[in-house]
Amino acid sequence: MVVIARFQGTGTRKIMLLGHMDTVYQPGILAKRPFRVEGRRAYGPGIADDRAGLAVILHTLALLKELNFRDYATLTVVINGDEEISSPGARNLINRLGAEHEFVFSWRADAGQPGRISRSRPAASAQRA
Repeated sequence: MVVIARFQGTGTRKIMLLGHMDTVYQPGILAKRPFRVEGRRAYGPGIADDRAGLAVILHTLALLKELNFRDYATLTVVINGDEEISSPGARNLINRLGAEHEFVFSWRADAGQPGRISRSRPAASAQRA
């Protein structure tokens, strides 16, 4: 499953915001690391994954709307549902959509360097090859 939203603006640049909403773990992982809530925090597999990235995308859209900022030709939001397994169902679509845009921002938190921004990451297919 892929969720796509397109917003037309008054500018000239085509921008794509990319995130994913899946979490795939090996069978039995929930027995070892069960989901639980303690106070205001949730723990378990997939709690953080790309949730931070999706929050950034949603807050960005809300801010752009609040500021009435439309200085883009097209703003496309793509939320993919099968990223953890190298996006077999969405890879071609994501590649095609990405090629149609001048800028593509993939919003995924970097657990390796908390508080830092990654400027780039290897392609998913390269990571899993």
